[in-house]
Amino acid sequence: MIALVDVVRDRPDSAVSKADFLTFFSQQQFQSLYSTAEFLTAMTFEFEHIRPLSLGGETVFENLCFACPSCNRYKGDRQSAIDLQSGETVALFHPQEQVWQEHFAWSENGTEMKGLTAFGRATIAALQMNRKALVRARAMWVKLGEHPPELD
Repeated sequence: MIALVDVVRDRPDSAVSKADFLTFFSQQQFQSLYSTAEFLTAMTFEFEHIRPLSLGGETVFENLCFACPSCNRYKGDRQSAIDLQSGETVALFHPQEQVWQEHFAWSENGTEMKGLTAFGRATIAALQMNRKALVRARAMWVKLGEHPPELD
C-alpha cells in the first residue's frame, strides 16, 4: 500500500484523486483483476488503463483496474489477441465489464489459468498468464493453502 500511495499522485489532468484511487483499489482487494492471485507476490501493483491513453482511453474508474506489472506489460496497448482455439481475433477480457468466473477457471491443481471463452483464452495467451515462473509460484501458494483465491 505504501508503494501505491507513492505511485498514485493527484494530477490536474485526472478526474480521479489519489484518495479516490486508494479507495477504488482497496475495493478490488489489492489484486490483479486479470490474474486474481498475484496479491501474494512482493510486487508493487499498478493501475492499468484498460483502454490505453494512447488509444483514447481516459483516467476514469470505468477504464482502470489494478494489475500486476507483468499483466500490465504483456498487455501493453493491446485491445485484442488471437484465440488459439478458434484462430479468431477477439477482444481481451475487460475486468470492469466482464465477470472473471465466466471467462476463466483454475486448473484442477490450481496452478494454471484456463480460458472458458475466446476472451479468456486470448487474454491468457496475450498476457502470458501461465508462464513457467508464475505456475511454479502458484504451486508454492497451493501448498501453503493460499491459492487458488476465493472469488465472489
